[in-house]
Amino acid sequence: MQPAKTPELAYTASIAEDGTRRAVTIRSTEVVLSPPKHYLPGKFVTAGIALLMTFGIAQLAVSPVAYLQMRASKTWFKTDATTVKSPFDAWSFDATDCSTDTTKVTRITGFLVSETDAICKALREDGLKPLVKQTIEFQGWTGVVGLLITLMIVFFSILAAFAAQEAVLLRKRLYGEGTSVTTSRTEVVEESSCVAKDSR
Repeated sequence: MQPAKTPELAYTASIAEDGTRRAVTIRSTEVVLSPPKHYLPGKFVTAGIALLMTFGIAQLAVSPVAYLQMRASKTWFKTDATTVKSPFDAWSFDATDCSTDTTKVTRITGFLVSETDAICKALREDGLKPLVKQTIEFQGWTGVVGLLITLMIVFFSILAAFAAQEAVLLRKRLYGEGTSVTTSRTEVVEESSCVAKDSR
């Protein structure tokens, strides 16, 4: 029984002015290529990061409070229209605190005096409710889109990692453990062709 021939592809790369044809012949001895060294860990790390982002986005999507930022001081806060808190609950105040000492509110929050006055007035007059309702709805839709994106990243990263692992196992079955296989060999072949010249 004769051994199988090596798969071979040949195509003409160029033809020189003297009629010499240069052909590139590619011989490949591998059917299944090995994934890059850090491909598998990289895919699992990507999936892990995306999974953590998924949990964070899910919390935002179902949050009963609105996350807002002051325009001038750039200070972030969250509120349900009755209580204002820092994003990580480091401080909080409500309409009662506003009526007692606004200076303290300004100091602990980092708001400007004008921002403190404006938000305290909104708390006393229920002026934050429309904004909070609108923001929570926006956060919900944004969270849904974000969840879809991150879940797709997790799914395709894990799928790619398992596919690469299957390729590694298949290579071991095809070529054996520790077998060194040449990936490819490229040859440039020059062939002379006759160029007919018109003679008078």
